[in-house]
Amino acid sequence: MNKSKTSIWRQNHFLALWGSESFNAMALLVMQVSIMVKVYEQTNSLMGSASVLALRSLCNFIGGLTGSYFIDKFPLLRLLRILNRSRFVLSVIMGTLVFMDVSIMYILILYYSFTLIASWYGPCRFALISLVVDRESYMQARSSITLVNQLISTAGWGIGGVLTMYVSFSTLIWVTCGFFFLSSLLNSRIRVTTTSETLTSNKKQMSSLNTLFTTPIIRTITVIEGLEGLANVIWSSAFLLTFTHVVLQANKEWWGYINASYFIGAILGSLMVMVYSRTFQNKMGTLVTLGAAGMGILTLLFTFVPIAPVSVLLCILMGPCYQARDMGLSAIFIDNVDPVKRASISAAKNAVLSPWNAVTLILMSYMAELTNMTTVYAFAGVLYLVVAAMIYRQPGFRKSSYLKHEAVKA
Repeated sequence: MNKSKTSIWRQNHFLALWGSESFNAMALLVMQVSIMVKVYEQTNSLMGSASVLALRSLCNFIGGLTGSYFIDKFPLLRLLRILNRSRFVLSVIMGTLVFMDVSIMYILILYYSFTLIASWYGPCRFALISLVVDRESYMQARSSITLVNQLISTAGWGIGGVLTMYVSFSTLIWVTCGFFFLSSLLNSRIRVTTTSETLTSNKKQMSSLNTLFTTPIIRTITVIEGLEGLANVIWSSAFLLTFTHVVLQANKEWWGYINASYFIGAILGSLMVMVYSRTFQNKMGTLVTLGAAGMGILTLLFTFVPIAPVSVLLCILMGPCYQARDMGLSAIFIDNVDPVKRASISAAKNAVLSPWNAVTLILMSYMAELTNMTTVYAFAGVLYLVVAAMIYRQPGFRKSSYLKHEAVKA
């Protein structure tokens, strides 16, 4: 079968990956919502729930750091299956412990074990997509997986919150077990080429962290993601709520509309990349540059045109811009990293950015205290434009075409 002439929706191995990721996303969301609610119920403290998120970030950092050294020592697909099955086993153990009504501390220990596994699983899945489908189908495949994750996230938090009111914690954990089982079952049906499936790094090579800092294109992408991580803080619920109240002088309903519109825009962006994937891949560098610039311009308009309905519209328009930039940079990353090292370098990048993402919230909150919300949002808009300028200044970024396999030149 010639994959390049076959729709990804007729490729059994991609369908297995897509289905596995869908059940995986549902399992993680149900578990996170139920754990957060359970901790809040037992501690009756917002700090208790916040500490769960803080420790999860620490686990992501530790997992990313270890993954950068060890992931590429194992066959990629086999490792992914082991990680998936491990989470199913851990969820069964968690369900058993909940049934026995043990202390929440034991449940949290298992939850942090999930987080450590997830910090390896994410980079492995990221590297696997390009091995399951051909180059022409990569953007469509990546955007379709992103789309389903966004749909689950958008609907899941609301539905999950309702479920926790009417369904017991024990039942939700067993639902999670079922999702992980289905994810593992589909994962076992994925096949890649023999060469790709057995990719391991047995030779003495530069460590993934060293590669991250010493390879110009990978270092540039990491810096770009770090700058955008700082800017992206403004789209967190707490910042948006303050902006809605102080700058827009609107009620909480508009805060909800703006939150929803941002997710709607992201979903529309993923759909656009999926439907026009060939055009996007052929003009990838140009669209990545325009996407980054569009985010900056729209954010500045969002800041200085404080009209609630306009803000909702601008958030919807940001979605395609952000998705074009995000998926384009991912494709450039894939195109410039040895397949053997993709998963481990991705884990190294996550290890660097995870603690930074925690710091960004503190930095932007401090700026808001020193100045005001308008200044903070304007600063974020400028950061997006700085990212666009960084991309534009490198001809390799602008001229890159995933279809033509034009790797970026440092």
